[in-house]
Amino acid sequence: MAAKTKPSCLRILIVDDHFYVRLGLAASLNCEPDMEVVAEAANATEALQLYRKKQPDLAILDYELPGQNGIELTAALIREFPAARVLLLSIHAGEEDVFRATKAGALAARSAPTEASSATATNVRARCTLA
Repeated sequence: MAAKTKPSCLRILIVDDHFYVRLGLAASLNCEPDMEVVAEAANATEALQLYRKKQPDLAILDYELPGQNGIELTAALIREFPAARVLLLSIHAGEEDVFRATKAGALAARSAPTEASSATATNVRARCTLA
């Protein structure tokens, strides 16, 4: 049986090396009627594989990942998928990191919320709309 998808929803890939962060963010976003987390990855290699397979509307990346960081992953995604939409989240990103992230092609770089909440969904909606 095919997996159920929400009609006309924003399909999201979450990339974070912390399982509980992915779990909380996915739970928060999946509660939104217009959003669905279609894949989760713990590193850049998994993220690229899942992006190729799932073709999400948006990738939400952590800045600090094992191997490649979020900025490097953003650049790799944009090189391979020029229309890719990326939102970079980090509690550590400073102004220089935000500049580098947007230069690499991210829609925005934001401080990660300390809690999975509707504020996260609001940030996603503010940066990404369905075509």
